[in-house]
Amino acid sequence: MKSDFQIFNQTRFLVRGLISRLLLVSGLLSGFGAQANTISDLMIVIEPDGVGYTAQHTVYTQEELTVISLPAKRKQLSLEFGGPDRNVFARAYQQNPDRLSLWSGTVFSKFKHQFAQKSKPAESSEAESSGTAPVIRRANLDDFELTIANTEKLTYLVTWILPAGSELVSLIPDTVTNKSIPGQWRGEANLLTFRQDGGLPRKLGIVYQLPSAPVASDDTCQTPLSTSDECSPDVDQDGVPDHRDICLATDQANTSSDTTAAKSEEEPQTNAPIDELGCNNEKVIVLDSIDFEDGKSYLTAKVRSELDRVAIAIQQSEVGLFEIAAHTDSTGPREKNQQLSELRADAIRHYLMLRGVGPNQVRSRGYGELRPAFSNQDAGGRAANRRIELHRLN
Repeated sequence: MKSDFQIFNQTRFLVRGLISRLLLVSGLLSGFGAQANTISDLMIVIEPDGVGYTAQHTVYTQEELTVISLPAKRKQLSLEFGGPDRNVFARAYQQNPDRLSLWSGTVFSKFKHQFAQKSKPAESSEAESSGTAPVIRRANLDDFELTIANTEKLTYLVTWILPAGSELVSLIPDTVTNKSIPGQWRGEANLLTFRQDGGLPRKLGIVYQLPSAPVASDDTCQTPLSTSDECSPDVDQDGVPDHRDICLATDQANTSSDTTAAKSEEEPQTNAPIDELGCNNEKVIVLDSIDFEDGKSYLTAKVRSELDRVAIAIQQSEVGLFEIAAHTDSTGPREKNQQLSELRADAIRHYLMLRGVGPNQVRSRGYGELRPAFSNQDAGGRAANRRIELHRLN
């Protein structure tokens, strides 16, 4: 997928005041459950050659000394600390740029690097280069190391985004214990995620096969997941290819019955012309396919896959600035709902930037329960109020 692996624009955290940053950290930790004092969320986007990659690593911690070792000879793209001691942590990083240390707040690191590949016989390399043999790659986390004293309160997350058309061959056992990896593995399309709550961080690894070289043909659409307008299907026949259609009819059909009922009572049906995003020219677009687990701000594999389409649409849009707006219902404390909505909006913005959207193309804002679209007195209204919106600002 050509746009999946564009050179990513330089990114920055959305810097808020010190008080706001502390509220965000405490809110995120509560979103992963009362037992989590530290969260490590590592996302790795593997380039088409299967060797190069871009990593985005976010760590949140409270009252726990956490040390992260970084790969040597990487190309650091972005680094930002948040929290009351951020200046202390930044100075420590300047003294040792291959290690991050913090005991509170957050750190966001983004860099480019390459996976080490085992040497192969010359004839194997020749076969690969000629396209006569499948190309097998290995991706492991031997260059990453996270050290923390209290591992029982650690939530450890890793997401791999494989090149389009790749196939997972196997999971590599933990190189430290040489045992099967505990935790939860989930895969969808070209995304593979791992989550572990409590216990030592694992030396994870995967083996995957790159797509075979295309056979000579007059058909230029050999890649099933191609994101070119000429090759992408258009299932709802609205003139906007599916790979950048934010308002796919299938998404609307999959909206929950409670939410659909709430919307049908208050929203008139329109026959407005379809715009470049595949929507009805609305300034505010509800992203029905983007949802979260209750009280959580983590992006699942399904959500990340849906956001890939949003990222392509934004990059090709003539609109100069978009806003990701996150809303909640009125269940629970208002302050907690506000924090949760901010975390969700920030998580989506950071992912869109990882997928090539420029930091000046999209901003994020959490509205909590302040802007309900429907009544919170019934389940359907509350479900509809828990929503993510895309706003066109200019």
